Amino acid sequence: MEIKTIDTTKQFSKEDQKFESLFFAPSSNIQPINSSNNIIIIIVESFLSYANDLYFNGKAITPNLNQLKKENTYYFSHILPQTKSGESSDGQIIYLTGLLPQTNKITVVNYSDNQYISFPYLLKQHHKIQNSHMIIPTNSNFWRQNKMCATYQIDSLFSRNDYHSSNIWLNDEEVFELAATKNLTAQQPFLSIILTSSTHSPYNETVEVPEHFDFPQDYSCELKNYLTTLHYTDKQIGKYIQFLKDNNLYYNSMIIIVSDHEAHASNLNLSPNQEHIAKEIPLYIINPPLEITKSPHDTIQQIDIFPTLLDLTGIQSPWRGVGRSLLMPDFIANSPHEKERRKNAQKISDIIIRSDYFKTHQIINKSYPNQAVILSQ
Repeated sequence: MEIKTIDTTKQFSKEDQKFESLFFAPSSNIQPINSSNNIIIIIVESFLSYANDLYFNGKAITPNLNQLKKENTYYFSHILPQTKSGESSDGQIIYLTGLLPQTNKITVVNYSDNQYISFPYLLKQHHKIQNSHMIIPTNSNFWRQNKMCATYQIDSLFSRNDYHSSNIWLNDEEVFELAATKNLTAQQPFLSIILTSSTHSPYNETVEVPEHFDFPQDYSCELKNYLTTLHYTDKQIGKYIQFLKDNNLYYNSMIIIVSDHEAHASNLNLSPNQEHIAKEIPLYIINPPLEITKSPHDTIQQIDIFPTLLDLTGIQSPWRGVGRSLLMPDFIANSPHEKERRKNAQKISDIIIRSDYFKTHQIINKSYPNQAVILSQ
């Protein structure tokens, strides 16, 4: 990689420099991980924690996900969504770069030419994977997915263009079928990122002929349709998990299942006393190489997932996002420096994105002490 010196005075002000000491925080709790496991991240559209362990007339809304919690899985139900107007694309930014999206702008529209220290990039730099790919239900250029895929340094993007379907968007059955074919032929270990779409609003119908659930009378039609469609999505996740098991990909893969953002109360037509069910999203970490001692009852933020992924893959990097790893000891989490970082998470993110900080500054990768790294080829 070429080392460049660029004048950044117009983009990075003296006021910004006051926060620069908070940008980087190498982890002191990284453990060496020599395994060569695949990493699969499933980002489920508008997935609410509320739906887990929810039964009507004896039938579970998410039976397959409920079963996964009984396997080698850490489950957290109190994740606070932090996306802005960019919605699903914001979720990807948070998980893949550890940054919070811009508050008043759609980040992928205004800052798609930026360069970021992303999770796929770090996995490659640290020789954790051979290749990476993303599966999306839309056309490749929808919401600039093709552009952002390259920005995140993901090797391959597979979309509706790669699956013969009459649907405008691939439904979740088609998405996971496409993912399965690409997983099967990918050189291991790989990173696979899968985006679902069937539970996207509006909720005026269901994807397939619904099973009968005896919903309470005060449930709106939209909420009933949402839960019934989520039951369909859960079925497709179950089929995909079984595919992984049948093809010897399950036990040598760390699987992350998370939501891109909440299903908004207004889209679900919730009454005021029901709005609390749309506040939190879930996180599943399946087959992690390390024990996670964080209480499943603790409140977690979306930005905490990026540094957690770094810890779970044994990556030591100066850039760890603006969140707090679930593996971080309390004495570090409660240190003045970490409290200040968390307090200023949005400001730090704003400065880095607005100034295109990673492009215009040299970043030293601790795993390559003699190499100054800037994210430009």
